[in-house]
Amino acid sequence: MNRSHFPTLSFLLLLTVCTALTSCGQKEQTPIAEHVILIGLDGWGSYSLPEADMPAVKRLMENGAYTLEKRSVLPSSSAVNWASMFMGAGPELHGYTEWGSKVPELPSRVTSPSGTFPTIFRLLRDARPDAEIGCLYDWDGIKYLIDTLAMSHHAQGPDYTRHPEALCDMAVRYIRENRPVLAAICFDNPDHVGHAYGHGTPEYYSKLTELDGYIARIIQAVEDAGMTDSTIFIITADHGGIGKGHGGKTMDEMQTPFIVCGKGVRQGMEFHESMMQYDVASTIARIFALEQPQVWVGRPMTQIFLYAMNTLAISGTSLISHIGSTALLILFLVLLLCIAVCAILSFVPKCPYLDRTTGTIVQPFLALSSPLRFPLDRIDIKDMPEGLMENLSVINHGCLNIFGIYSGTFRCTRDKSPVYIYLRNRRHGLIYFEYDGRRYILNPWEQIIGDT
Repeated sequence: MNRSHFPTLSFLLLLTVCTALTSCGQKEQTPIAEHVILIGLDGWGSYSLPEADMPAVKRLMENGAYTLEKRSVLPSSSAVNWASMFMGAGPELHGYTEWGSKVPELPSRVTSPSGTFPTIFRLLRDARPDAEIGCLYDWDGIKYLIDTLAMSHHAQGPDYTRHPEALCDMAVRYIRENRPVLAAICFDNPDHVGHAYGHGTPEYYSKLTELDGYIARIIQAVEDAGMTDSTIFIITADHGGIGKGHGGKTMDEMQTPFIVCGKGVRQGMEFHESMMQYDVASTIARIFALEQPQVWVGRPMTQIFLYAMNTLAISGTSLISHIGSTALLILFLVLLLCIAVCAILSFVPKCPYLDRTTGTIVQPFLALSSPLRFPLDRIDIKDMPEGLMENLSVINHGCLNIFGIYSGTFRCTRDKSPVYIYLRNRRHGLIYFEYDGRRYILNPWEQIIGDT
């Protein structure tokens, strides 16, 4: 290889491999699960979970991943946080800013065809028009935040103070009969009890135990529908509370649990990375391999999934893609090693040369093949007889033949006598000149000529 060509060829090789790796990394994401059941408990603060008697929820924590450090947006109130949970952004963007917002107080930065800020329900509907998507809720404020036009089914439960189990009954029936792709079930407790009796009171913890029983029934309904092996459960809340209220800036009001369990989710994992309310929507979008709108600011909690992170999922096809990507990376590293070796060898003598001190031909340790093409347009030759130097100053075009020994006649521009040039040994790359009955050796790399 001509040493001057080495940087260009190296760059082209690196560019080709990097392009291949980039295109491999841009493969479409694969869904992690076929169903998501989102269960929200209004007013459930993280502070309460360690002491709460919630066996079903704690089994999900043991068999899944969770954090107790998810923060609400401000104010730590209901509508603004349910909206953020569904819309993948904070109130500054979606515009719902108060406890009971039914329309955005600020103009939504972007609106969907339904006229509302893009929700996770709208994203799924646009991607999968035939998907069964539902939302069941106690508090009627939820219906203003979910984009009802994106729903297959949405319904409010009867007065939970008189029929506390009604919403759970509705959810069980809906799951068994419709096998939803995405279902959100929003309980208005323990918030109601927190306002009436206070957060952290015996009544509050008693309500948590009751809600845990409802969660267990919903989990069983998923089992009855034959969905367990393809479902991810998410249990979370809009905000916590302190005393008999919420809306402030204490951690008891702002920190809520986020528990994920099911297909493709790591087991027994507590994570401490930063998580905000709007990251819930982004995490669901990642589960379904949905592309987030540019206006969303949420980040998917990819660390909780077995086959992370951004481009890989858990199907056999995607696993094969992962293996292929690994093989390509190994190939890339091997090519880098080869380039490094070639770079070193390009500066190592590869052909025999004349040692002027001893007058002998030196055989280098690395005697590689001569280049495929060696142009003889002009050769700068030193320490030659005057006549030979004059006659060889310009030589006609010629090149070394790659198919073994080559001999040819080149006529000098200022000499009538032919100068015979031939390659004695192609592997060693020696060139001999015959002039005036004597032979001279030329090493093209060293540009040395001597009497043989």
